[in-house]
Amino acid sequence: MTRHALTTFGCIIALAMTSAVGAITPVALTQAAERPTVTVEVHDGGFHWGDAAIGGVVVAGGVIATAGVALATRRPRNQPTEWRSHD
Repeated sequence: MTRHALTTFGCIIALAMTSAVGAITPVALTQAAERPTVTVEVHDGGFHWGDAAIGGVVVAGGVIATAGVALATRRPRNQPTEWRSHD
């Protein structure tokens, strides 16, 4: 994937996120404030190691994916850039 393609992809993601944030209007926020409060009680108690493991795996996967993209898009520093003419 080229740097241009990654920049384009990043712009598309940024546009989608700002569009999603713009969909929340002040009317929707006031309607949410008028709803009654719901209280949930959990009597199970304790720490769930299975849930923590799933979260850890997700975070580790994100870190590995980010590192892979960073390594795939970087240029070697020691190699000079060659300019070729297409005559």
